[in-house]
Amino acid sequence: MTGAAVFERLEQVIATRADAAAPLTDVRAALAGVRDVRSFLASVEADLTRRVAAAASFPEADVAESSKGSLHDATATLDRAATLESVPGLAGALEDATVTAGHVDAVTKAAKRLDDDRQRSELFDRVDALVDVAEVASVAEFGRRVRDEASRILAAAGVDRLARQMRDASLSSWVGNDGMWNLRGRFDPVTGM
Repeated sequence: MTGAAVFERLEQVIATRADAAAPLTDVRAALAGVRDVRSFLASVEADLTRRVAAAASFPEADVAESSKGSLHDATATLDRAATLESVPGLAGALEDATVTAGHVDAVTKAAKRLDDDRQRSELFDRVDALVDVAEVASVAEFGRRVRDEASRILAAAGVDRLARQMRDASLSSWVGNDGMWNLRGRFDPVTGM
């Protein structure tokens, strides 16, 4: 998407917002314009984040500070940037605003389920061929498709169900807003660990 196209969409959004009597079709078009601008900006953010990552020793802190976000948000942005670098077709679609950052995050999440870089590379190659699907699918639909692809890769690698369950065991804790400690655990069915 060019800068002129971004400004055109912003002008449409601002004009529709200012017109309290705008018809529903115009309001829907303005919401689509907001989505397009967000997608383009997510692409720009990923590019800038990659630059920070190349120059900083702790890029998460720099990204969190400049965006006034959390380290968790900064890590997610860095992960998104890495995914876009690995899947150029998806990066182009995000810049053209034909997919959203949610589509990219679905790929990132599925890639984290895989065991090694070879499997992730295979997933990224498959996703590059699925960009047309992402352009017409919702984030939830595309997320299911990418999860299915990741599951096929794991199955082809001979990872059985119990091994996946044991690998996916986790325990997390946090302090809630009310000051109470919270625990969340996933334990494998054999050892309970």
